[in-house]
Amino acid sequence: MITKVLESHQPPSTFRTSRRVRASVLLACFLVLLIPIVSGQNIPINPAPGFGQVPQGAGACSVEKSCADLAPLMIQSALGPSPLENNLRELVDLTGGQSTGPGVSGRAASWAVAALRRAGVDQVHTEKFKADTGGGSAESENVVGEIRGRDKPDEFVLLGAHLDSEGSGPRALHNGSNVAMVIDAARVIHASGNVPRRSIRFVLFTGGPPHESGSQAFAHAHRAELDRMVAGIFIDCGAGHVTGYSLGGRNDLLAAVGQTLEPLRSIGAMTYTLDAPADPDNLDFELEGIPTLVTNRNVASDKSSDRPGPESVDGVNRAELKRSVAIAAVAAYALADASARLGHRQTRAEVEQLLRDSGLEQILKNDGGWTAWENGGRGRQP
Repeated sequence: MITKVLESHQPPSTFRTSRRVRASVLLACFLVLLIPIVSGQNIPINPAPGFGQVPQGAGACSVEKSCADLAPLMIQSALGPSPLENNLRELVDLTGGQSTGPGVSGRAASWAVAALRRAGVDQVHTEKFKADTGGGSAESENVVGEIRGRDKPDEFVLLGAHLDSEGSGPRALHNGSNVAMVIDAARVIHASGNVPRRSIRFVLFTGGPPHESGSQAFAHAHRAELDRMVAGIFIDCGAGHVTGYSLGGRNDLLAAVGQTLEPLRSIGAMTYTLDAPADPDNLDFELEGIPTLVTNRNVASDKSSDRPGPESVDGVNRAELKRSVAIAAVAAYALADASARLGHRQTRAEVEQLLRDSGLEQILKNDGGWTAWENGGRGRQP
């Protein structure tokens, strides 16, 4: 009927419509007005308690987007323009050329708090502890930032590195590179605009040689919530080419790690080994039975330690540094967003068996750490 009216060009005064047509027109108008309102809202279905506290990134939080969908965007963000190199230079300039001590640790921690906040991590704080200096103790502080998960915020994946430096030279640069990578991985995850199922904690451990106790202090202080720690990813060994991760001797993690980190294949083949490194930052988490992933690198590709001193920042392989950021960001997000946890927390008996099988037992006995394990002062409780 409306078509006839339009074709005959009847004037408005002669336009007539039935009640049925009038109702149809009104319904159509209502739907047209309603659709933009509904489509413009992003209302989660059955939101978890505390959902309103979830920090928002650059875009809307999309609970439907998988890590496989996000990985290419995260990799692109990591490989593109970023503050990564500036952060590395600032940190090495801040700590290089000085011996490790409370003053250096405090300045580095203050800088790291500000850098994580610039990266988009709103919840950042420091945790003070007494660090063993070999001739006494001194106050030090770990830096902890967190992106809260959208569904299971009390469960978390830890992404960590060592903040202190041992004066200038290779160690200062390697630690600085690792810290800069953790901070930029936080930026990449935040900039994605998406929030994983579980939380991600970015932890920068302090406490200098001979006993680098920041990770031990963190594990001890957070012992009550370690059942909710899904995994720890630890960036180590400078800016060399990342070939994969060591899994701390845990064969039970191989299949799940390979499947969960499948999105990393687009940036290069990943190899997962059963090495159990006794590095200070990851060791106490292994003793607590937590699944750990420690970066494996081709250190020959890292030329940054050819010249001593802070100026050797110019020798860092920037492409490898950015690639490492991409791997860390995707790995942390993938483990935090997986539908199932990576693996179980081992019992004390399982940890003891792992220590024997991996050779860590003898290493602990050689460096004096075995007594603390035996008396329950360190590691999974009896």
